[in-house]
Amino acid sequence: MKHYLIVLLPLLAVEWFVGVLRFSIKTFQTIFKVINFPTIYGYLWLESKPSEWWFELLGTELINDEIAQLITFLLMVAIQAFLFYWILRLVGAIKKK
Repeated sequence: MKHYLIVLLPLLAVEWFVGVLRFSIKTFQTIFKVINFPTIYGYLWLESKPSEWWFELLGTELINDEIAQLITFLLMVAIQAFLFYWILRLVGAIKKK
């Protein structure tokens, strides 16, 4: 778990930084997509959904599209960190106990 957090926390910071810059600088859109492959497809699909779609899906108006996008962003980063962690363990950069 400690090794996963070592991967997750810096990745979250980088993802947040690149994710914010992707709206104003076109190059960061490509970087964001490359960093998040393959989870980017699901994230971009969910990001494009309007508030009404989230209301129908969740059955409540307590979670709007902005909160849902934050949740999906954090979920995408957690899955991506797990994939990076798994690859690092596979190549031997992170040793098993």
